[in-house]
Amino acid sequence: MQKSALILMLMGVAVTIRAAENPSASPEPTGTPLPTCNYSSKTPEEHTFYGEKEIITQKLSDWSAKPSEHRVMVQITQGDSGGEVKLFERHENGRYTVTDWSPRHTAELIAAIERAIMANKGVNCVGEQMKAVLKKLGKGHTVEDVAEPASASAAFSHAVKESSGDFIQTVIVFGC
Repeated sequence: MQKSALILMLMGVAVTIRAAENPSASPEPTGTPLPTCNYSSKTPEEHTFYGEKEIITQKLSDWSAKPSEHRVMVQITQGDSGGEVKLFERHENGRYTVTDWSPRHTAELIAAIERAIMANKGVNCVGEQMKAVLKKLGKGHTVEDVAEPASASAAFSHAVKESSGDFIQTVIVFGC
């Protein structure tokens, strides 16, 4: 019995030494490089703000999010008399194409994007899945060669300020 215990202990020591000599093939990430499409597709983000326009624009000014780190993002803003949907697509040169639509109601669109994200399960490019949902809105109005947004406020405050009503909602989805 003692001989077996000694053998097991020596094997444990050998495994521990081997592990120390050969670090893990998947070390903890260091630094904060720009997220890859694969990583972002597995970890998309949705942020919802409700309230008065002035309060939401202040929150956007204080928000540390960096829209320029994302290739595809969507903003959906709902006011009293209608909504606005903006699709931001970054190109290799760092410039953006922004397409917008003005649907009357946006709740079903938000739900459709959420369903697409959940159905995707991080497998395919989540930005492309979101764009497929937005295609159902039709052509939209497109502006090419838009400068990279310097901040969340620069990217998203305009739609909030232009919405109708005293109490609004804006949803921002970072795809990839």
